[in-house]
Amino acid sequence: MYPYSTTPSFSFSFLIVPGLIGLVVFLVIFLIFRFFNLWYWRINEITDLLKEIRNNTKNEIVGWYKKAGDNFLCKDCFHKRKDLNKEDYRSVKGEDLNKNVYICDDCKKEI
Repeated sequence: MYPYSTTPSFSFSFLIVPGLIGLVVFLVIFLIFRFFNLWYWRINEITDLLKEIRNNTKNEIVGWYKKAGDNFLCKDCFHKRKDLNKEDYRSVKGEDLNKNVYICDDCKKEI
């Protein structure tokens, strides 16, 4: 009936293979980028945790000091002794060790 064909002579079928290849390349690049970001995030979390651990151990109580009698007890000896009036003692933290050297009066351990 018609002198020309009703189907278009131009087809997009030649774009299927390059489109699939492009999609695969995009997915591979995305997965590599995602892997790197997750790895970097884990490393960042680990370093934050290590910084927090370092700050907490620096502020950890290492012993107890009584000014009135010039007594120092390490934290182990302090908790073992039941006969102490614990309100008379002040805590000595890890950051205080930079200023003085303390020796426990009971076990003679140097801190």
